[in-house]
Amino acid sequence: MFESAIYVEKYFKIKAIAIEADGNYSTFYPVDRRKIVISKTTKDLEETLTDQGFHRIHKFHIVNINKMSYLIV
Repeated sequence: MFESAIYVEKYFKIKAIAIEADGNYSTFYPVDRRKIVISKTTKDLEETLTDQGFHRIHKFHIVNINKMSYLIV
């Protein structure tokens, strides 16, 4: 399956499943299950991540649809 990677600043490469908004911060949930908090809003990240398979599903959540197994509607 396709592995999306997010480059945060110049130094970090994150393979994320989901991103959660927390005010002026965003919490990344990478495939290795550790949390990474950065000082960027999900609004700032959303525009650059859409072409990498990430989509906003809620006011506070952006998910990598390439990592989804199924969707219940």
